[in-house]
Amino acid sequence: ATFLFDSDGSELYTYKSRGVLTYSETMPRPLKFLAPYIGEDFAKNPLGLPDNGGGDLKKGRGVLKPAGKAMGFLSILFKLENKLQAKLLGSSEVDFATARKEIEDTIAGDKIVVYTYGLSPFSTE
Repeated sequence: ATFLFDSDGSELYTYKSRGVLTYSETMPRPLKFLAPYIGEDFAKNPLGLPDNGGGDLKKGRGVLKPAGKAMGFLSILFKLENKLQAKLLGSSEVDFATARKEIEDTIAGDKIVVYTYGLSPFSTE
């Protein structure tokens, strides 16, 4: 899911997808939802690279779409893994409350917060 909030915490944009690798409603132009905030041209091509799509939105290009659908099927396994890890590590309700408080404090203290799955090949520091 992708969420965009303003400085008051009001929700500006929400997109929820069943696929793990899909974070924008317009994946061929994934930053299009930011156009009102960063400008149309920059949202279309933030790196200034040559446009191989001719400016048209084309659905289903590349290998990420099938991979994203496959990840959707694996989400059940990820949920089970999450619960198993919590149980094996002896996590308690206090641990969950502490983690939630830490997340809320981080969000309150920063203009932009991005959380991602650390083992993802698409996530780097």
